[in-house]
Amino acid sequence: RLARTLKLSASFRELWMVLSSISETCKTLAWVGVLLVLVMWICGVLISMAVLSTSEQDFDFSRGTWSYTAYWGSVPGSVMSLFQVMTRDKWADSLVWPLVSQSPELMLLFGIFMIIAGLSLMNAIVAVVVEATLSSSKQNDEAAAKEVGKLSTKVLDSLTELMSDLSDGGARSD
Repeated sequence: RLARTLKLSASFRELWMVLSSISETCKTLAWVGVLLVLVMWICGVLISMAVLSTSEQDFDFSRGTWSYTAYWGSVPGSVMSLFQVMTRDKWADSLVWPLVSQSPELMLLFGIFMIIAGLSLMNAIVAVVVEATLSSSKQNDEAAAKEVGKLSTKVLDSLTELMSDLSDGGARSD
């Protein structure tokens, strides 16, 4: 009941629009998050398999904060490192370059990962939020138009009744 009252209030219309768009996007964003985790997990497995046969001494992680084992030594570590790559947090010098300098073919895997995760899925999140906001705005405008229509109908009915009363009153006085 309170939500309906706040929704109809003109001062809370923008707040309601924002809250409804957030609630609409949560489900889609959850699926995009699942897809991001799945892409990071698959790429993490591929990278772990690619560097599994190489020893830690073959990689130069002197510029990195942690060692090879912490970054790429396990699938969960690789997934976390790929998350840093996806967000572009210290990824070129300390994470990717030691692997690519040892195995240049991994550049293809990192490139594909950046295209899928960084461009496609992250832009999908922005698109979902914008689409939900536009949809919510359209629904809000339709509700406002319906409210104005109801008010106009009431005013017209009131005026019709008033004119009818005036014409009936004028006919009786003749």
